[in-house]
Amino acid sequence: MAAFADPDPGLAPAVFAEAAPETRRTFAEGLASTVDGARALLDAASPSELLTPSVKAKLEGLKHAELQRAIAAATAGATPPDAALDERIAAAAADYAKSSPDRAWGGRVFARHCALCHQLAGEGKVVGPQLDGVHTRGATRLIEDILAPSRHVDPNFHVAVITRQDGSVVTGIARGESGGALQLVDATGALSAVPLGQIASRQSAPISIMPPGFADSISPEDFHALLGFLLHQPEPGER
Repeated sequence: MAAFADPDPGLAPAVFAEAAPETRRTFAEGLASTVDGARALLDAASPSELLTPSVKAKLEGLKHAELQRAIAAATAGATPPDAALDERIAAAAADYAKSSPDRAWGGRVFARHCALCHQLAGEGKVVGPQLDGVHTRGATRLIEDILAPSRHVDPNFHVAVITRQDGSVVTGIARGESGGALQLVDATGALSAVPLGQIASRQSAPISIMPPGFADSISPEDFHALLGFLLHQPEPGER
């Protein structure tokens, strides 16, 4: 799902009351790019949504002391996202163990949803890590990597948090400088350029640009098929 590049803060109450989790997450990331959006986010989002790694990184990038104090107060005592994730990962692994995945269909799921950012056996793009050898991780670790993509991030794929001179924040994987601008790639594989003269600060955050809600965007059958496909890849010499 494409991110909300310039979300209307006035829509926050309706979005967080009615929209699906993945829509709320991408809307939250958009709001967290500006101080006005962050204020609307603080009023409408749940504590766990404020603590989502990609959202939290943008909020911190705003470097707004008053907002940081308000966010700390709003999230005090909130259940850490990791605790709920651990339960979900265990449940997903148990469900997969009982499934009969269609691996051939899983290959189509990969081509449709994953090849935009990941390369496997020479197919797909290298926005995120290459997935050759991913079958050696085992089902539980692979499920963890999909449901909690920010837990184990290769430093080469850490997210750059760029604070502009106007106070807004943009994130993505840095792909170097060209033409007087920093090149960033986002979770859809789209490339954008931030003029160097507009950059006030730049930090690296150990989080992934992969959406943590990806598994919610496909059916359980497609998720099991994808896992079956990835976990039963032949060794390079067997292809």
